Amino acid sequence: PQARPDPSPARRRPRPVVNRDNAGFWDGVAGHRLLLQRCDSCAALRFPWLPGCNSCGAADWSPVEASGRGTVYSYVVVHHPSLPGRSGPYAVALVELAEGVRIVSGITGVPPGEVRIGMPVELGFERVDEELELPVFRAAAPAEGGGPQPLEVPVTRTLVVAGAVASRDFQDVHHDAEAARENGSPDMFMNILTTNGLVGRYVAEWAGPSARLRRVAIRLGVPNYPGDTMTLTGRVTAAGDDGTVELSVTGRNRLGTHVSGTVAVSIPGPAPAPGPGPGPDPA
Repeated sequence: PQARPDPSPARRRPRPVVNRDNAGFWDGVAGHRLLLQRCDSCAALRFPWLPGCNSCGAADWSPVEASGRGTVYSYVVVHHPSLPGRSGPYAVALVELAEGVRIVSGITGVPPGEVRIGMPVELGFERVDEELELPVFRAAAPAEGGGPQPLEVPVTRTLVVAGAVASRDFQDVHHDAEAARENGSPDMFMNILTTNGLVGRYVAEWAGPSARLRRVAIRLGVPNYPGDTMTLTGRVTAAGDDGTVELSVTGRNRLGTHVSGTVAVSIPGPAPAPGPGPGPDPA
């Protein structure tokens, strides 16, 4: 009987299309370097590789090696359909490199459900099979000066009252506007435990579901009154080798600084992923 054909090639990952316009990029991958193009005329960086500058149209360019550090700009978690040599779930992200250009790549080192916008990542290379190696990005420890994006929190009466009740703070100035006015306040105002919870949530959602809050130390300033908006901002001030990250956090409203303080959070270090995600789009 005639031998059945070997089905293994059908299970291999799809091969990237290499042509004269992007061959230099794949030469860099072979040497474990992520190469961008820099226009010789206007110095604009670009990716993916193109024969001409998309800023000024000039044809001359030079290769530039990227630092390999970036952040997740957006992402999706792919569950279906499966690809040859790859089944879901896995995370595919648009990574904004430190140089300012963006690249589509798989994210490894964390479960797909824990990828977050703004998460710091760093370049790695995954051997897919004996013929193919792809650049991917792995979760990285937050760098000093980085941190979560600003978050606007509408201060509603419902939030003020619900926060007081949930924290078992029954002082009338936190749920009764008339009582608050009798005590010299123009309105009811948010209690410190609600503010503490909002600060903790702000950092925890940035750090991801595997992170653990270790310390929240805050100081209150001007009150949070209903009808205002508090804008929370945070910045990484220290990052330890053990995965502990410290951030300074500030919350401001129209009256000034409502809260300031520090938060310490433990972020698990990147673990080897069970398999590589998709590589960057070579097109």
